[in-house]
Amino acid sequence: MMRIINGEYLGKMTGLDTPHVRVECVTCHRGQERPKLIQEVLGQARKQGGVAAVDSVYRGLREKYYGSHTYDFSEFMLIHMAMEVSEESDSSALSILSLNREFYPKSSYTEWATGQVYAEMGDTTAAVASLEKAIEFNPNNRRAKRDLETLKGGKKP
Repeated sequence: MMRIINGEYLGKMTGLDTPHVRVECVTCHRGQERPKLIQEVLGQARKQGGVAAVDSVYRGLREKYYGSHTYDFSEFMLIHMAMEVSEESDSSALSILSLNREFYPKSSYTEWATGQVYAEMGDTTAAVASLEKAIEFNPNNRRAKRDLETLKGGKKP
């Protein structure tokens, strides 16, 4: 595969910087036999074992691969997953956000997302508390400010 990409595609391109760009195994595999995004790995874990499996697999991957660029361990990855999961299960989404909070305890966006889930559940008190914490962590979080105003006005964000 590398030979084809480097020879037939990159090798025929003109105007590339010197030295020429070369694809290597690590370009895609990043230390994995079969390259997958962490979202795929965690999604499969969730299908097989629920949120407890997501927690366990995430911790294992983070312990083994953190800092290697093999997987995306940024604060936003689990937030995105939680928001997708919230379409099916609010409690699962809250568990994923709790896991993210453990690794990013001052994440304004984790608190904002938690507020969103609580608002969808109809728990305005918990939603307001999460949004206030989001603003405390980042006073410039416009989403949290807007959603807090909306909730305090008696509407869902």
